Amino acid sequence: MASFTKRAIIESFIRQLQTKPADKITVKDIVEDCGISRNTFYYHFKDIYEVLEEILHMQEERVIWGLENGEIDEGNWREGMDRMMENQEMLYRIYRSTRGTEIRRYFSESAAVIFQHMVEVKARGIPATEKDKELIGRFYHHAFEGCMMDWLESGMKTPIAKELEHLRRLFDGDIEQALRRSAQIQEETAGKSDE
Repeated sequence: MASFTKRAIIESFIRQLQTKPADKITVKDIVEDCGISRNTFYYHFKDIYEVLEEILHMQEERVIWGLENGEIDEGNWREGMDRMMENQEMLYRIYRSTRGTEIRRYFSESAAVIFQHMVEVKARGIPATEKDKELIGRFYHHAFEGCMMDWLESGMKTPIAKELEHLRRLFDGDIEQALRRSAQIQEETAGKSDE
């Protein structure tokens, strides 16, 4: 759990991100808002972008916890999309920042971890191969990331929440089906090698 000061720095960054791009938020802005010294800021974070990475990491942990506890699955991403739409200006400012490439890389890595974890949760009790589980996770990660990048590149003009909801309805249950097919293919292959 983050310390009180670390949490205050994160909350200050989030508040300021509502009105200005990540590149325009300075350590000075944060320390003045929090009433702390620069040394205190640097005790917790090396720079502003480390604050942003911490926020993304916290979101990743929250999603993984939700997956583990059955609160999130492939069928109820709507809530997450609604939350994202509430913060779409903040998301766009992050995406367009001068260190946007670095942030996109971190976002991509987080999405990969989340989708891989989702596949692992869905695979419980299904003897799918590790190779297939990894492939399924990568497929969903890249599909989601591609939709998000297209949306951000368009200046967030398309109704992404509706589009992702429609995709969810089209592909609902496909992760489990793919895992079952993996197990079936493995079983069939093992049966042929026994002959």
